[in-house]
Amino acid sequence: MTRAETYNQSLNILHLTASVGPKSYGIGQVVLNLAKEQNRLGHKVYIWSLDDSENIDWASSISGLNKEIISGFPVTGSKRLGFSLSMDKAAYRLDHNIDILHQHSLWTCVSHVSNILRRKHDVSTVVTPHGPLEKWAIKQSPLKKKIAITR
Repeated sequence: MTRAETYNQSLNILHLTASVGPKSYGIGQVVLNLAKEQNRLGHKVYIWSLDDSENIDWASSISGLNKEIISGFPVTGSKRLGFSLSMDKAAYRLDHNIDILHQHSLWTCVSHVSNILRRKHDVSTVVTPHGPLEKWAIKQSPLKKKIAITR
């Protein structure tokens, strides 16, 4: 298959993010705009976040994306760590192929889910930090970063 033929194929793309809601510090808007454009190009796009149904409804309404492609998973324990047992379980149960996994931001347990999916599907992964590697950000919440690094 030539490179041109590869680019003409529809891809299954999964975006992982802590939130696509209005309080996502702009990251949600980036995720939604990217997913919208990928969808327009004919790719099958999915978004997994830690949002509740109200935030998913909001994200769907402002982006024009079908809310069925945005899955929200409840946080287990501290919201600051962003761990979701149900998202972990969904990653282990996912039975369709993913061609590209795109993790947005760092320092939450969404990174752990990314690792599960990457190992299970041997999938190409893009990690977009969106700022958390800046010097000032590295100094914030050192315990949270230590936990994220060891997961």
